[in-house]
Amino acid sequence: MKRHSHIFAACICMLTLQLTACSSQTAEEKAKEMATEKVDMAKSIGDVLQEKGMAAAESVTSGMGKVVRGVERGVEKSGRFAEVTDAAKQAGLQVTKVQLATAVISAASDPAEGSAADPEVRGLDLYVLTSQDVKGTMKIKIHNSLDQEIGRVKLPFVQEADEGRYVRVTLDAQVDLQAITRVEVDFTPQATEKLSSK
Repeated sequence: MKRHSHIFAACICMLTLQLTACSSQTAEEKAKEMATEKVDMAKSIGDVLQEKGMAAAESVTSGMGKVVRGVERGVEKSGRFAEVTDAAKQAGLQVTKVQLATAVISAASDPAEGSAADPEVRGLDLYVLTSQDVKGTMKIKIHNSLDQEIGRVKLPFVQEADEGRYVRVTLDAQVDLQAITRVEVDFTPQATEKLSSK
């Protein structure tokens, strides 16, 4: 009986030692796992916040851009829009469309000589409506997305009331057409233009 109690006590001691050793090792492993898990969780949360934050910022920026551009005439999917000055509005001008200029093929061209289309068309076509008879100079300023002026053109403009037509605005070769976002249209009636001195 005494012998069995010694064996039993020895087994309990060995088991206790093994459990103690295991739990010590498990605690260290658990601590490492928990620390790694926390770091991974923090990293994942950071990544998600960054992604969601960027998406939210893009959404807000896009939404604000749509509101601002929606107020203007000539809103394009490309992002180009016209801003008509008060002077141009008072003169009866309205610009409802801004698009890249396209080549025009002359009907009188000889097919044997090839197309008469100008392959180097560089500019914009503006669709201009007039509510009254208009005669004067149209002043056009071209801006990029940073609102920097990248081109400027003056054109003689004559159009009767209740008419609409495309007006070709030819730009310098250096102007990056894809960078154009805003076209400012101003107008000076002929009566107020300076006459050239003789």
